[in-house]
Amino acid sequence: MSPTMATKTETLKVPGANLYYEVRGSGPVLLMMPGGPADAAVFRTIAGQLAPHYTVVTYDPRGLSRSKLESPLDAERIVEVFADDVHRLPDPAARPRSSASGHGRNYRGLPHRGHWAGGPDLQRFDPQRPAAGA
Repeated sequence: MSPTMATKTETLKVPGANLYYEVRGSGPVLLMMPGGPADAAVFRTIAGQLAPHYTVVTYDPRGLSRSKLESPLDAERIVEVFADDVHRLPDPAARPRSSASGHGRNYRGLPHRGHWAGGPDLQRFDPQRPAAGA
């Protein structure tokens, strides 16, 4: 069992909202994206377990939990807006992001794909799929 790592909590002002996010650990950046009506808390346990190996970033999507809306969310642009929010999250390592996790099935994974597609350092981590060779 590893020691508990500190969690840094921040908010980020984006057009129409203030996004709440958490950063813990060190190593390649692993962005964990909740799906449906979930928030950063859904990843609390696994983020702690991954923190010795990754810089884990979790967040509350706009309008949920601690990410407060400042203006109404345009339902016809929700995928685009959520993808833009993910893109705006600061990179705590100040280098290209190398890993991602998503439960974007409710939106067909589009925020996840919109942000990470084509990145040369992309490694996909899907907690719902067995690891290669498992």
